[in-house]
Amino acid sequence: CIRACLRRIRSAPLEAEPYYWLREAYLALAGSCLRRLSLVPEAAYFRELFAAEERASPDVAEAEVARFIEGFSQFADGHIALGAIRLRLGRRAAGEAAFEEARKRDPAVSPHLIAVRTGSPTSGACPAGEPLARAACLVARGRLEEATTAVLALHEAPRGKPREIYWAMHFFSRLAEQTLSELAARAPRSPVVAMIRARVFEQAGEAARAEQQYREALRLGPDPETLIEFGKFQCRNSQFDAAISLFERALREDAGRADAHALLGEVYMIRGEPARALPHVQAAVEGSQGNAQARIYWAQALHQLGRTREAVSVLQAAPADPDGRIHYLLARYLAQQGRREEAAKALAIFRAKRRTGEGLSPLGSLAEAAAPQPLRAQ
Repeated sequence: CIRACLRRIRSAPLEAEPYYWLREAYLALAGSCLRRLSLVPEAAYFRELFAAEERASPDVAEAEVARFIEGFSQFADGHIALGAIRLRLGRRAAGEAAFEEARKRDPAVSPHLIAVRTGSPTSGACPAGEPLARAACLVARGRLEEATTAVLALHEAPRGKPREIYWAMHFFSRLAEQTLSELAARAPRSPVVAMIRARVFEQAGEAARAEQQYREALRLGPDPETLIEFGKFQCRNSQFDAAISLFERALREDAGRADAHALLGEVYMIRGEPARALPHVQAAVEGSQGNAQARIYWAQALHQLGRTREAVSVLQAAPADPDGRIHYLLARYLAQQGRREEAAKALAIFRAKRRTGEGLSPLGSLAEAAAPQPLRAQ
């Protein structure tokens, strides 16, 4: 997706849409880096550092990072994170002191990493020999295509080092920020830009400003996508009546939107109205057979309406069960029907997926799954 967007930007530099998809892809890859860190045993330092950085309050984040690096003061990365947080708090002298500690520990690479976090590029040519320093230098200078190539090389390395994965996550986040600036410059009155800004405000915990931007996006262009995204926001803030209204508007605009049906069905299930949820979750699955969450809600709605045999059939007809949740629910319903041998087999599949890190709870939220990635530090 990134490479296709960059090709499109080369051929049509004034077009806004490629920048939107480019930003979405950067954020997706930032999330991918975070997942990779969670799977690499040697990455414990960077996982814990990132968790400390991501505290909702900058004051709490500063205290957490400062406490964390007391035991790891020999590494530059924690000092860079601490300096960035202090700059956000307006404590410039303290931030620069932390950056100076980082430079002492890693004089070749740290200046370029600091530049990414501060937005102040280093001078001179970008280094050629050290991949991490070169990628950081290019990102800090906003050289979008070259920077992307360098960061993708870090991300796609078959045996990525934890430090490179951690910084690739920050690089992708920074590239997403730069891409938003490019998009806003090309389409300042675009509903897409307003919607992205809404997500950024929500991510920063500023719900009122986020809602204002969602309403601005609706004013500029009330298309189904905007209506659905605003509805998800209302769900995340437990404003379910408002969400229902928005999802219904989206379906009036485009009756075939399976995602709108799925979300509307979810809201009704949350409100304990399975009869109203049923036609929507069924339509969602018929429009997208692989939608596991909607299929689970369909089965739950049938079960709550006393139609457990049909619920079992719905679950058994699933083309795939990527995380085991369908088999978890299937085991429960089969057991309730006295079909214990079949229930045991379904439960064994769920447990096998859980052991490999795939299976979780059978209950999830489509609205929550669509929430912005937790990259507040950027």
